[in-house]
Amino acid sequence: MRTIATALVLSVVAAGLAGSVPAGAAGVPIDCPVSMASVGDDGHYRSIGVSHSTGQAPEVTDFGAVSGLTSIRSLATGSFDADTMIPEESFQETTHLGTGTNVIFRLVARADNDGVRATAENLASRWGGFRRTVMASSLLPNSYLYALHDSGYLYRYLATSGPYGPAPTAAGRVAGFGTVRDITLIGRTPQYDALLANTTTGRLILVKIPTTARMTATTTTIRSRTWQVFDHLAIGNCSDASGGTVTTLIGVNSATGEAYAYRMGFVRDASTPIQSLGRLAGTWRYPTLTTVFEATSHPRGA
Repeated sequence: MRTIATALVLSVVAAGLAGSVPAGAAGVPIDCPVSMASVGDDGHYRSIGVSHSTGQAPEVTDFGAVSGLTSIRSLATGSFDADTMIPEESFQETTHLGTGTNVIFRLVARADNDGVRATAENLASRWGGFRRTVMASSLLPNSYLYALHDSGYLYRYLATSGPYGPAPTAAGRVAGFGTVRDITLIGRTPQYDALLANTTTGRLILVKIPTTARMTATTTTIRSRTWQVFDHLAIGNCSDASGGTVTTLIGVNSATGEAYAYRMGFVRDASTPIQSLGRLAGTWRYPTLTTVFEATSHPRGA
């Protein structure tokens, strides 16, 4: 029987929060590796990995232009699967949902003995207006796609028949998210999904959505100012020596090409500890950016 790999290493400061790390410095240790992905202006899919320290440039793997991709506006959370036990059949594969100007698509990035490549398939039309998407999937019973619309509504869709196809079906919506810049998955339990978001007004917020038939959402302010500078958020989770949960949060300002890292405790409310680790090495000009998690796990940071 094949064994699914359990180790995944793919390859912020908002004003007033912390200082930066000079280029070439050893940097500050990073607790948890963060795996990300992007589709650039050139149409290329790239995996991006941050680990070790803030002074080390991210590991970036270019999978080339995405075959079949007609347009892109959002790229949802990636699900990573790997089998490396049989050398002649070894593979690593990441699956995403995403939206274009009027479509929802499934993107698969694969690395195996034949090289690396990425392909996309349109699943349905009439999906215009969505600027951010988040996939909450794992071995839990339901896989939900959260889609932030330009109208300020946060939509929920049920994704079935994995991996991520056919097109998800509607499962509710809530209003009041018009000021959100980016939103990412930070926690998942059988009872709720937890999303971390920042707003154009500077807030860092936690959004909890019960996994019930009727969609509702509660919003808690974690920090009240300075977080508006980031257009992308990404997270990685791990355990500390005492068995508690630690989260590495990365905030990216793609306009300036800068990214910053933070160490966070379990996210509950304004008392949540957040420690700045400083500026990350490298240039971070990514028009889309999303976190990638292992297919057999899910984040537990909130």
